Formats: sequence, C-alpha cells, structure tokens
Amino acid sequence: MSFTIKNILELEMMKNARLLAGESKTDNPVSWVNVMEILDSFDSLEKGELLITTGFGLNDYALHHDTIRLLANKNLAGIAVQPGYYIDSVPDFIITESEKYSIPLIELPKKLTFSSITRVVLNNIGIYDKQLFDLDGNQSNLLGTLLKKSYPSASETQDIKNTLKHTPERSFYCIILSFFERDLGILGSSDANASLNLILHELESTGASHLTGAINRYQGILVSAPNDVSPSDLEDLLNDITMQKKSIGENVLIHGGISRAFSDLSGLNQGFQEAESALSRLQHSSSKKGVLCFGNLELFKYICGQHAENANQFLENTLAPLYNYDEAHNSELMKTLRTFFRANLNYQDASKILFIHRHTMKYRIDKIRELLNVDLEDHDAKFRLSLALYLDKYYK
Repeated sequence: MSFTIKNILELEMMKNARLLAGESKTDNPVSWVNVMEILDSFDSLEKGELLITTGFGLNDYALHHDTIRLLANKNLAGIAVQPGYYIDSVPDFIITESEKYSIPLIELPKKLTFSSITRVVLNNIGIYDKQLFDLDGNQSNLLGTLLKKSYPSASETQDIKNTLKHTPERSFYCIILSFFERDLGILGSSDANASLNLILHELESTGASHLTGAINRYQGILVSAPNDVSPSDLEDLLNDITMQKKSIGENVLIHGGISRAFSDLSGLNQGFQEAESALSRLQHSSSKKGVLCFGNLELFKYICGQHAENANQFLENTLAPLYNYDEAHNSELMKTLRTFFRANLNYQDASKILFIHRHTMKYRIDKIRELLNVDLEDHDAKFRLSLALYLDKYYK
C-alpha cells in the first residue's frame, strides 16, 4: 500500500484544505513532493509526484489554459495550490480542467508552510517503504508464508492450531489494521506497537489467542476465539479501543476490518480478503476511525455510504450533550450508553459488563435521559440513539 492523496487530506494540518477536483483519483500514490513557484517548465516533474505551488500567474488564462493538460501528461499524483500570495483563489478554468483530466486539485490553507507539508509527506513515504512491525518474531513469517499458498499443508495447519491452542469449540477470524496519526500520518513502529499491544491484550480478555504478521503493509492478526464470541463482539471490542484516546493517544486513528468466522484454515486467504475488503470500504469512506466486520459491510454502505455528509451534524444534534458532559466532568456517559444498548437496555447485564453496581448504572442512565431529554421507552427515540451510536463509531 502507498501513501496517497487521500492520506494527505486526512492529516490534521490539512483540516482546512479543500479538494476542488479529481475526487475519483484520491487513491493516487504519492512518490515525491515537487515545489514550484512559477509553473513555466515541467521537465523536472516525475510520475507520482505531488506538485505544490503558490500559483504565481495562474489566473492568466492565455498563459495557463493548457497547463493542466500538460501536467496530466506527466501523470502527477495531484496538484496543491496555495492562494493568498499571488492569487486570491484557484481560477475556475483550472478547476474545470483538473476535473476533466481527473487530477486531484487541492487548495491549501493560507497559513500552512510548504516545508511542513513536504516534511510530513516525505516522512510518510519513507515509513510506507519500510517493513511493517510485528510482535511475534518468526510467527510473522509463518503467517505471511501461509497467505502465499492456496491451502496450508497438514503440518502447517497443525502448527498453527498448536500455536493458537485451537479446538473445535473455537472459530478463526482474520483482522487487518492500519494506524494513522493526524499530525504525522502513518504511525511509526513504536507508536503503532503500543496501540497493537492494547488491541491484543483486549482480544486475550475474551479468551482469544492470536498470530500477527505483515499483510500487504497492514498489520494482520489471525485470531482463534471461543465460539460464543461473535464477529460483532470483536467489532464492538475493537471500536471501543479506537475511542480510548487516553490509552492510544488523542490523535491516533485506527481503521480495521474483520472477516466472518471460519472453522478450517483452508479459509485463511478468503478470511484476509474479507478483512481487507471491510478495511478498504472504511478507508474509501469519510470515516475518521473504526473497525468494520465484513458481515456488516452492506449495513455500513447503506448507512454511511449514502449519507456520510450528514453524519457529523446528526451526531451533534443527537449526542452533543453527552460529549460535552463527558469532556467537562471526565465521565463515561457515552461508554455507558453504548454498553446499555449492547445489553438490550438491561440494567443488570450492562452493569456487569462495566463492573459497576446496578444502582450506579441506573443513576447514569437517568442522567443520560436528563441530558438528552429522551424517553428510552419510545421506539423512535431508541432508533435515533441506535443510529447515532452506530455513526459515533466511525465519525466522532
């Protein structure tokens, strides 16, 4: 996997940038950064580069009416223009031509320095070119080797089962994760390892065992879990971790995909394909974080794929009082509400999950009712909150 235009747009420093054209090509990989003050000679440009410019003279149609076509012939990854010095805004004809030739065109924030974005992009290109971290030493090679085969041999299958202490009362799952940091892009190995360690620890708390390894430059995990642990349980578990800002870091973003359960290692390749499909769907959406089960792919497409632009506003209208209260009082009302709904609004079951007294659980739910001004016995209110909690996993 390469560092792409989409990855650049996800950086915190780019939060005020605007994609003006070429949305269909934001998966273009970036190989280098080329900074040009004046767009008068393109001989030095190479395929895959991100061209950054102040746009000197770019509003001169007679001079630049053919510029985008010439740049398209160079197969650039994208073009980033920073108005404010020589032009007030990116000219309409440049936007039109960029859309015509499917070149991602980015309007950079006026206060962003070229050196800062160049440094971050080049740093991330370097990280992508390095071998992905792993925690299990030679086990990483075992997992990678197996995925290159159509079917593991009988001895390899037995080795994995022994390593994972797998029994007929357990099921296999494949998980693929990517780690991203708002300010710096792709996480370096030490930071990513810290997040991965937390994830593995939480998986073990369910009775699951695991084998990790590099999968197409992502972090792959083969999991053996008790049969009473469902894919949705794993999805909830990992999504809870993505929300633990105190543990993984305020700016760390985790995306992940989980396969359906399979009982035989002949399904290993398909399992990782399913996990990668779920991860890819998240990365091609506007989700900020989150882990998605392959079995929930259609639900995600319907809820988030068609209405993503309204998600943040819906969350603000529905859950803002809880967000604000938790931040002001260092409380866990959002976590309480999520757990309460997962427990089908059962006080006893929810209190056991959170390791709190039933009366404490009731007090928290009463506080939530008060803050949100909702009747949790009302069907429409429950549906609205269920939808908000679903969106919260990916957009908050």
